[in-house]
Amino acid sequence: MEDDVRWCLEFLGGKSSVDISEVNKRFLRMSVSDNCSRLKKTILLQTLQDELYSKASTSEWMLEALEVMETLLLSEDSCSNQITATMKDAYCAIAVECTIKYLEVETCNPAYRQAVERIWKGRVQKMEPSSEREGSFLFSPELKRWKTIIVVSLLNPTYVDMFASITHPRRDALKKLKLYLDEALQNLALSRNHQTEIQKDNETSLKGKVTTTGIDDANLTKTVTVYDVCDSSFREPNRAARTHKGGTSNKTRITLISPKKVKISPLKKYEPKKIFRRRKPKRWSELEEETLRTAVRKLGEGNWTAILNTYTFDNRTGVDLKDKWRNMERSGRQ
Repeated sequence: MEDDVRWCLEFLGGKSSVDISEVNKRFLRMSVSDNCSRLKKTILLQTLQDELYSKASTSEWMLEALEVMETLLLSEDSCSNQITATMKDAYCAIAVECTIKYLEVETCNPAYRQAVERIWKGRVQKMEPSSEREGSFLFSPELKRWKTIIVVSLLNPTYVDMFASITHPRRDALKKLKLYLDEALQNLALSRNHQTEIQKDNETSLKGKVTTTGIDDANLTKTVTVYDVCDSSFREPNRAARTHKGGTSNKTRITLISPKKVKISPLKKYEPKKIFRRRKPKRWSELEEETLRTAVRKLGEGNWTAILNTYTFDNRTGVDLKDKWRNMERSGRQ
């Protein structure tokens, strides 16, 4: 039952037509210790991707989402290689954009000071390593450099004027976030495929063990049968062969049943070939068609394997997606 609930959440997370905020509420109720890190990463990445493509904006909750993603990655593998350079760049760019965007209206904006206190003196300060804590792997040298000059800008207005003159900080943050999402979704798809292959290998190994046990049991049965068919003369003496002295004759022998010879044909045993039936065609629902349109718009036409790994389709293959998209183009429903 628990696996079905997780599958449903992952399925909803892969649908652009579903309100992602509702899925996000259910995600926040789940503790990090739950054994469903892949599901959590799927929902996190899909939430960030939905915000990127639908609103083309950044927000401070994205910083928290990347911090949770770091926790999930380190819970699977404590190696710092899990935190890639694109992830660090995206975190730094979002933090900078969420701060200096308040300078677009006015350089003496109180909201700018509050953002510095909240993001750089609060959130980023806790990520910096010290003698009491190890720190976060997201705390890169670039983030440290920005932290220094942004905190100093509260005392030196020259830096504030410099920040206000920066062009297109939002575009830079969105670009770096997109690079990270593309990388993370690809790694997640590869991890899912690797896990599926491991499960198939385990099932094959278990089937082999069951077959071997059956053969050993059959051999054991044959061995018992040989002892059961022994002649009764093996257990009872031949009374007719007794001598006049009351003993038995030395000419009497214990006889066993002669083994029966079985003629084995030199030809190989004929086994009928398995007949594979064609898969029964299944109609596409409107929800599946809408999901396919969204996937092609985001990942591009022709990337059927990536689309199949990123989005959830019910018993579909890459060929099915390709044929369906070609039919939708012909009918003008793409």
